Amino acid sequence: MFTSIIKSLAFLILFYPLFLSTDEVDAWLDEGSETKQTAESASKEELPPEVQEELERMFRKEQQPPNKDVNIHASVLIITGDGGSGSGFKVKFGDLPMIVSNAHVILGIRNPVIKDLEGRIYKPERIYASKTRDLVLIKYLYENNNDKDLLHIVPLFDRFKIGMPVTAYGNSLGGGVITELKGKLIATGPERIEVTAEIVPGNSGGPIISDTTKEVFGIATSIQILDWSEELIGTRYESNWLKVAIRRFAVRIDNLTAADLEVLSFDDYQKDQKSSLAVEAFYRRVRKILNSSGNIAAKKGKLKKLCTRFVPILEKLDAYQWKSSYLQQEYARKREEIGTFFKSLRMDDELLAAKIRKIWDSAEVKVKKIHIRGKTVNCKRCRGTGLVSDEKDNGEYERKFSKRLEVTSVGKKCPVCNGTRLMKISDDIDGEQYILHKETKNALEKLIEPDKKPFNGFTIGGTLEDEYRRFDDYYTRERLLQRSPTPFGAFLVYEGNHQMKNVSMTAMRFSLGRLTQILVTIPDEGNNYRLARQYVGENFTNENARYTVSILRDNGKIFIRCDHKVLPILLKLPGPSNRGLAL
Repeated sequence: MFTSIIKSLAFLILFYPLFLSTDEVDAWLDEGSETKQTAESASKEELPPEVQEELERMFRKEQQPPNKDVNIHASVLIITGDGGSGSGFKVKFGDLPMIVSNAHVILGIRNPVIKDLEGRIYKPERIYASKTRDLVLIKYLYENNNDKDLLHIVPLFDRFKIGMPVTAYGNSLGGGVITELKGKLIATGPERIEVTAEIVPGNSGGPIISDTTKEVFGIATSIQILDWSEELIGTRYESNWLKVAIRRFAVRIDNLTAADLEVLSFDDYQKDQKSSLAVEAFYRRVRKILNSSGNIAAKKGKLKKLCTRFVPILEKLDAYQWKSSYLQQEYARKREEIGTFFKSLRMDDELLAAKIRKIWDSAEVKVKKIHIRGKTVNCKRCRGTGLVSDEKDNGEYERKFSKRLEVTSVGKKCPVCNGTRLMKISDDIDGEQYILHKETKNALEKLIEPDKKPFNGFTIGGTLEDEYRRFDDYYTRERLLQRSPTPFGAFLVYEGNHQMKNVSMTAMRFSLGRLTQILVTIPDEGNNYRLARQYVGENFTNENARYTVSILRDNGKIFIRCDHKVLPILLKLPGPSNRGLAL
């Protein structure tokens, strides 16, 4: 059941990793976290003249015949370092020598060392990163400005012939040797190609080369392991426990444009590296647990524990400002998948809780005592007269008192109000409220996001100003039965309901200036319970909603309760100064 939760777990980058513990990733993220610069601000800076010149040279269209005698092995590179290993290669891009690899290889390795077969080490000077593809071009320092045996990129799309033989070169499984993996080109797309060459982790960043022309067609990047599916039976993508279907992909490099590249310093990439690696470390640990032995319950327990530890790391990642547009897009995609995974384990609220606790722990909170007098209304039994008529002279009573409110000597004292004309419908209430600084209140309020789908006509998470007045022609002062203070706002109880029949009371809770709860009370009689269940089942089963809806049946009453997902978290916050204020 869990293997289909995150689809990308079956879509693997071909980088050969060395696992880091969660503590190591967390500590690494903390290093230098104070230095942040947005990709947007960096992009606004005018490019230095030397960079503009390099871009011009990179995209000069020079028609050169392919060198079929090129020494391919001399240009394939092995990339190693702390965290794993991968591949790269030297290529003549326009008229500039460049190193090509995947973005995830350069970012997945701390302190990368790039070597060729002669053991020469290449020092990166500047990175040109694709905004949309898993691809980087690295300008490097080389001896005497003369690097020979550079590979060439296929210049024309019409050279992509389906079925043509190709070979993948690279550092397979991080073995420290260059391997050759034969195959064919079987599919092409605007940004990548598909091959049958059996590339494996470690091949990431290595070239896919035409056996005929010796030109580079793409960069080995990823494999997709297909789960069994009824729709795939009888196709080349069919998979079962005896046979696993795998698709292998490479990123195209021939149709890059200058507009698709952004210039980043190597320091910028090293900063992005921390956040990128943290996400990959989480993915790989999930896969390791899913592939381990044990029953589903045991795996679920391990996954939940992992997710709990990952929540504070994910909070840091959500606040990080990416320098690479491609990696920012990749994080947004993976973040959505992680959110889906959290929901499957009922962990989706953990990150929200972590954010609220972080704000609360640093907040200065004071408590204000509040006293609210109970509400009194005209006695309904005697209609505010203080008297009820003598049953023997009912006609005379109605004539004399139907238009008068003062007490007279005719009739007998009302047994409900004891002649006072008034009846109390709620008792006096003493409570306490939190007094928060404006910054703290605003930060917490922003986390109470409104849901698009209304409940009972109200927007859960909507502002106090909008929701309190949404049905003010119905929820009047006359219908207000009770107003109670809560630590974060107020709890209001009204008679009836503007929309639902047979409702005796409707309660609203406002927290931090937003509507966080609606509680509808219905008498438990006739088929009201069945109708209430049907109403909830037909309208409120969306797991992605920002609120939850539940039904409770107790003591002759039916309660339909709608809570914003922030509310349970707020209710569990400790009181200020360890007061332990009950909520």
